[in-house]
Amino acid sequence: MTTTPPTNLRPTITRILRDFFDAQFETMPPVRRDRAIEIEYRLRQFLEAEGEHGLVTFDLVLLRTEQQISPTGAFSRLMHADDLAVVLGGFVAENWLPRDPVDRRLQVRLTGLLLKHLIARALIDPHEMACFVLETQARINAARR
Repeated sequence: MTTTPPTNLRPTITRILRDFFDAQFETMPPVRRDRAIEIEYRLRQFLEAEGEHGLVTFDLVLLRTEQQISPTGAFSRLMHADDLAVVLGGFVAENWLPRDPVDRRLQVRLTGLLLKHLIARALIDPHEMACFVLETQARINAARR
């Protein structure tokens, strides 16, 4: 049996993305950083548009309530790493990939690094989330082709 830590100890997606992208930006040259900032923005748009599709009923009700109060960024503000892992593979679906080949490659690369970040930081259990991890990895591999 797996115990989930209390919500107040689990970082939200907002915190996870901020930590992840800040670390990525530190090592990037300015031109690539500008492209990565756009990808971060696109990821946040994706999560707000598509994130609800991976939620259980209770979380969906919670999200709808928060959206009535403050809609901008509600999904990322409320949800956690497991919710991110459930939907992350959709970010490398054709309809979310940019047309520019350089941006496409960077988005696919950053998606893979974000998945690794979730696992390496023990934000998700890769065994518990194996279906979603494998699906995202398969979509990343397909997008690379």
